Amino acid sequence: MGIHRYARVTVIDFKFDDAFGFSDDLARVVVSGKSGYINKAGEIVITPQYDDCSEFHNGVAAAMLNNKYGFIGKNGEWIIKPAYDAIDFGRYDSSWEKINILQIIKDDLVGMIKVESGSVRILAQPKYTNLFPFYDEEAKFVILHKGKDGQFGPNMTEGYVNKKGREIFSWESRDEEGEMYEYLSEGMRPYRNVKKIWGFADKNFKVAIPCKYDRVEQFNHGFAVCYKGDKAGLIDKHGKVLLQPVYETIVPIPEEGYAIVQKGTRMQLISTNSFKPVSREYDGIGRGGKVLAVIEKGKVGFIGNDGRELAAPQYDECESFAFWEDYAWVKENGKWICVDQCGKQKFYDEFDGVTLFEEGLAAVKKESKWGVIDKNGNVVVPYNFEEAAVVAKDLIKVKSDGKYGFIKL
Repeated sequence: MGIHRYARVTVIDFKFDDAFGFSDDLARVVVSGKSGYINKAGEIVITPQYDDCSEFHNGVAAAMLNNKYGFIGKNGEWIIKPAYDAIDFGRYDSSWEKINILQIIKDDLVGMIKVESGSVRILAQPKYTNLFPFYDEEAKFVILHKGKDGQFGPNMTEGYVNKKGREIFSWESRDEEGEMYEYLSEGMRPYRNVKKIWGFADKNFKVAIPCKYDRVEQFNHGFAVCYKGDKAGLIDKHGKVLLQPVYETIVPIPEEGYAIVQKGTRMQLISTNSFKPVSREYDGIGRGGKVLAVIEKGKVGFIGNDGRELAAPQYDECESFAFWEDYAWVKENGKWICVDQCGKQKFYDEFDGVTLFEEGLAAVKKESKWGVIDKNGNVVVPYNFEEAAVVAKDLIKVKSDGKYGFIKL
């Protein structure tokens, strides 16, 4: 593999049919339909030989051969030989970085494994009809039961397992009828009784707030959204009503001191201290922290979390309809520019296409070609490529003449 060094960058030759970001110091590449791995010097360290594979994490990657999945180490050898029909990353965490737990699927049944320091430990063999994501140390499971005719009937067993794979609580239910317990959050879990009315149970599955709502959401910083009919209100952990159920939606962001509410077609901010409005109404308010994007009559502007208008609605579009730490990409007269919270342009350049900044870098497009800039608008990769993406600090994935390669800054 050729590596060319220039004054500011190192280019790893464009010989891959596809290439992905580095994880655990290795990047997956595809050559002639087979997947393998290269290191950051651009050297192939695991020969492309798998039909499919994942990124490495904690010294382990999932790999597929002959339509079966197993797990390999950094030497390319099998830790667990291919035996599973599928491995589900998205149910838990697609980057493996939070809990190191993945689903394994065989004969339509689901189990789970844990990756630890180059090894793979089976926590539960495939025996569940369904396993849901972990939340607050618990994962919900469902087991459907077959009748005498061998077909699945309405009866099922539901419950929770912990991160050691041990079942901690289960109950029998019948096709969405009967009791139901949802995930624990802040010591409380949404609970539905046999009359399909919702309240909250505690961590020991005992009712803590009586069932009187048509739907409830989980607690967040001491607040929970509850619905009467199709209208949303807000309660605290004692069941005290903080906002009457008169809103279409409520999105509490109490860590920033506000909730975004919608009444009819209009939205505004309400303080989670006084529970009174702090902003005027808008056609839409984006999610965010101390600065939020708003839209009014088709134009985008920005407000603070105290409701003050920082930049009047004036832009045609806002990338992701959000303000990111210290910038936002907005579209004006058909071109993208980078602005601060008050709408002041951060650097005087404009683009035909943009991506969000990652590691202080963003891929941007000019006249059908992509390059990369830093947060001061300086060009760090020239506009020479069909595609460009920041995949790691100082590492750019690019496409040229239909082939992928990497640029090391």
